[in-house]
Amino acid sequence: YINNIIIFSNIAKDYLKYLEIILKFFKNINLNITPKKSFVAYPSVRLLSYCVDSLSIATITDRIAVI
Repeated sequence: YINNIIIFSNIAKDYLKYLEIILKFFKNINLNITPKKSFVAYPSVRLLSYCVDSLSIATITDRIAVI
């Protein structure tokens, strides 16, 4: 079971190449992807407690609490 895979590149051509490599690998090992749960070519993503885009990595404070 794989929960998340993130593929990143600042260059669209490289991004598509990496995506193709991953999808071929999944096909070779007979791993299925649910298209309904797949997100491709997003300009920014929330990852753990961060928002990542092509220009920066920012902390998301809505999930940070003082213990």
